[in-house]
Amino acid sequence: MADADQTAAHETTTASGAAPENKHLRNGLPDHVQFQEIGEQAVWSLSSAKVGNGAAQLNDGSSETFWQSDGNQPHSITLEFDRLVSFSAVSLHMDFKHDESYTPNKLAIRVGTHVNDLQEHASVALE
Repeated sequence: MADADQTAAHETTTASGAAPENKHLRNGLPDHVQFQEIGEQAVWSLSSAKVGNGAAQLNDGSSETFWQSDGNQPHSITLEFDRLVSFSAVSLHMDFKHDESYTPNKLAIRVGTHVNDLQEHASVALE
């Protein structure tokens, strides 16, 4: 289980943030780095969502659709797997230019075996 939000976030597995414009990068990773998407193995839940901007839009693979929270902070994305999984990277697409100031300013990765034992694994300030 893991948790993701504007103050904390979790594991889709891949790279990090929006990829810089570089012909040698794929999804923010060098071409030689291989990864496997494991997000489809999880049950996704959100702390809140506006109608039409929920988990389905968050995880549909389109940069034209998105999750929009609708409630008090912190906003979170939780992925629950039916078995223990390992991950080495997290990939998120954030569009600060088009996000109307709702883009997170901090991302924290929390992992555990259930929601009551999540421990912060990593965090980063986003600018």
